Amino acid sequence: MEIDTARRPSCASSTTRSGTAAHRRLEEARASYLWSTNGKRNGRASAVKAIDSNYLLTGFAQCAVCSGSLMARSCDYGSTRKFGYLCGYHHQRGRTVCVNGLEALMEATDHAVLASLERDLLRREVVERAIEFAIDELRPGSDPAERRH
Repeated sequence: MEIDTARRPSCASSTTRSGTAAHRRLEEARASYLWSTNGKRNGRASAVKAIDSNYLLTGFAQCAVCSGSLMARSCDYGSTRKFGYLCGYHHQRGRTVCVNGLEALMEATDHAVLASLERDLLRREVVERAIEFAIDELRPGSDPAERRH
């Protein structure tokens, strides 16, 4: 369908304006997609490169039952607002897709995850080994197959 802009000049400016905004948004989405797939068309974005989130676990944590993504939800309890994580598949698709209807309080869950990372990863020997591995990976001319232990 073609719009006759000669008879309705106001349509011409709004069509051009919204068309330009739509094209700009499409280009932004295309650039974001290509960035998230390391430039591969028809690729799948890795969870690590997911778009920034206001929540610690959304984008990479998964439901223990169905492996679906966790999503954040907030509920109003009178004068307070509580935030939690829940299975997105269960929440959006129902019990037939995932039976996990549990919700984990966000504050306690985030605290437990960060404490675990601090306890298990932020140790001197782990950090030193990670740095050694990174240097080996970046060393020119070395064979990646030989570096794997």
